[in-house]
This record gives sequence, structure tokens and C-alpha cells, in this order.
Amino acid sequence: MVERRIQALQAAALIATNIDELNQFLSHDLLEPIRFGIGIHGGEVIIGNIGYRDHQVFTALGDAVNVAARLQDMTKDLECEVILSEEVYKTAVYRLACCQSKNYRSADARCP
Repeated sequence: MVERRIQALQAAALIATNIDELNQFLSHDLLEPIRFGIGIHGGEVIIGNIGYRDHQVFTALGDAVNVAARLQDMTKDLECEVILSEEVYKTAVYRLACCQSKNYRSADARCP
């Protein structure tokens, strides 16, 4: 489980780097830079196709999905790129150098 959390943190850092580069590349064409928000939480989920015949979508369901979605919503109000659940923060963030240079916070902390 810790390895998957680390992979999620690494992916978020890579997204942030690529968005920064994209914003620089498009700076003359954009009125405002592209912004994003990511909520990271871990837990058991149910994944699969939901729907009927030609109207199926692949989705994930479960408490972990709902918590991650709420964390992602918090990024707007707190002006953070990434918010982690306290559980993820305690188990994974200390092992990654990529998180020390980015604006990563646990859900109970406040971003600048």
C-alpha cells in the first residue's frame, strides 16, 4: 500500500512539473496559467464498468474515492496543487524528495 501512495505522490509531482513547463510554453497564448488540484488518499475501492451495453463507463467507487474527491475540492479554497490525507502524509511523504520542493500539505494543514 505504501508503494502505491509513493507512486501517487511521484505522479502528482510529475504533473506539476509538466504543467509548469506547459504554462511557460503557452504563456503568450494564455490569459491565466493552467491550474490544477489533486487530492490523494488511499484505501480499498471497487473499480469496473458500470452501465448497460453501449452506455458503460469505467469508474471507481468507495470511501477512498470520496475522500480523495473532497481533498481535491479543498485545493481550490486553499490554493494548493496537492492535498494529501493525513494517513498518506504520515506513511509516504517523508520518503520522497519530490514532495519537499512542492506545495504538498496534509489535509489538516493550511497552505500558504
